[in-house]
Amino acid sequence: MTKDAQVWRNAVSSELILILICMYQCIMKLNRQDEAVSPIIATILLIAITIVLAATLYSLLGGYVSLISSPTPTASITITNETSSTSPDSIYSIYVSSVNANVSLTDVKLEIISLDGNVTEAALSPGTIYISDWAITVHGPDYLSALTVITITSQPGNPSPYIKYVKLVDIVTDGTIAGQSLGPASQTS
Repeated sequence: MTKDAQVWRNAVSSELILILICMYQCIMKLNRQDEAVSPIIATILLIAITIVLAATLYSLLGGYVSLISSPTPTASITITNETSSTSPDSIYSIYVSSVNANVSLTDVKLEIISLDGNVTEAALSPGTIYISDWAITVHGPDYLSALTVITITSQPGNPSPYIKYVKLVDIVTDGTIAGQSLGPASQTS
């Protein structure tokens, strides 16, 4: 072994011995009998720690609570049957007269229940959507408002071209924004 290696080995050995001595002294200090904190101070410390933890959790999770209990927006709609007596296809117009919150059309789906009980669902977006036996056209802005008009037209060959019930559903909360029954008068002759 070279002289430098021996010097380095001796230095490392002496540092290890010093570290072990310090650890021994620390352990010995921990083992001696110290007086404990009084019960009153211990209680105050526990209460303070609990309050700090509760405040921290509230500040971290407080924003998520509002998402859990967000209410479903509501709207007023009027549905008009515009089917002509000579046409085999039916045409319905949904007029939104008021909405109590800003709702993007991408967060709204339309449910159509035919007279025979078939349920058709369609996510709304501006323009025309072809779903099942229906063509759904949305006129107006990209959000649900009093300017929104939804036209539902039955496609040729639709076995049940008459609507019994229409419902607008909020996709975020899965709640009903608006709904209206059309009753037996939906079928014109």
